[in-house]
Amino acid sequence: MKITLIISLFILSALVVMPASAKAPKPLAAKTTAETKLAPVGKTLSFKESDGKVGFLAVGRPAMIKIVGEGTGPHGDLTIADDKLQGTLTIDMKKLTTKIDLRDEKMKNKYLEVEKYPASTITFKDYSLKLASLTSQSVEQPFAADLQLHGVTKPVTGTIKLSKENSTVTGVAVFKIKVTDFMDTLPSYAGIKIADDIEVTVDLKTTTN
Repeated sequence: MKITLIISLFILSALVVMPASAKAPKPLAAKTTAETKLAPVGKTLSFKESDGKVGFLAVGRPAMIKIVGEGTGPHGDLTIADDKLQGTLTIDMKKLTTKIDLRDEKMKNKYLEVEKYPASTITFKDYSLKLASLTSQSVEQPFAADLQLHGVTKPVTGTIKLSKENSTVTGVAVFKIKVTDFMDTLPSYAGIKIADDIEVTVDLKTTTN
């Protein structure tokens, strides 16, 4: 009985004097903020149809007719981070017009097939844009993007004039496309085919807020 009591007291005293580090393992240290690499945070630029417009100019071959068309502006969101612009804007093809109903019906239904392809898109991939350096003085720079039209996607290049007034950014992009890159047949009106090259103009507006 006395032996058992002595052993018990010995074990108890050993536990009391045992270092805390030996009683339980230390918890894992959490990583500090400095050890965690954060991805760059981008700014979203939103575009509305009502804030812009799309225009195009087609001429006959030979130049006996001139067709001027327009539509609502592109809409969607673009993201800019580290001076690189990315994202896709959408154009409603059903809202294009040349101000002549019969010609519009033929353009939309026979050639553009807007019921099958109701939208066209412009996609930017890592396009270099120094948003912070823009001022009220318009500057022109080249641009490159992917245009999806009539179910076909092709790269396009052109120029864009950009300016910024307070938090409002405006731009006018101009580029040319070849009709035969996107469809098999050149459109014709009044028996006259249009030339393969069409000039496209896109007016844009967004805010940096």
